Amino acid sequence: ANGPMTLPAGFNVNQPAGVQPAEMIRINTAIKGDLCAPVPSRLGVLGGDACGFPNGRRLMDDVVEIELLTVAGAAYPVLDGRDADFSFNSAFIDVLTDGVDHNDIAFRHTFPYVAQAQSGQTHIHQNPFATLYLPMIQQMSLSLQVVPNRVQDHPIQSAAAVTFVLLPALAWVTRRRFMS
Repeated sequence: ANGPMTLPAGFNVNQPAGVQPAEMIRINTAIKGDLCAPVPSRLGVLGGDACGFPNGRRLMDDVVEIELLTVAGAAYPVLDGRDADFSFNSAFIDVLTDGVDHNDIAFRHTFPYVAQAQSGQTHIHQNPFATLYLPMIQQMSLSLQVVPNRVQDHPIQSAAAVTFVLLPALAWVTRRRFMS
């Protein structure tokens, strides 16, 4: 039991019988042109376009949405029909979408094909809560403009407030130094 293990003659640990190595699994890139949709679908095979994901990967393919729908069962009807009792619930389509159906900037026609990134200086993201926060921010800026006048009007109270804030902080810092 504690000695060396003996393997049968011809046994290959790296390639068990009947298993095809992963590097030999290929994507079919020789699809006939008539199987490809005339207008490419962002949903690939689920959208009726055999040239799209998962049989290939184009920039416009909505890979995340395709995979979510596939896991939910949307790809099941294109299989060989082993289970006729299964039917995909199309209500999942609206639940599993992110609402983004295309890139907001057109892809390039030459390499590297990826669209230019948004400029942080010219592209403005709209905040849906701006109407809620804007009055609060304006109110804060008004109150900050009043603060210097209050300090000038009441120098002793301001100095006392600073002292009551700084002295405990200073005591805490020095105590930590002496304790360690």
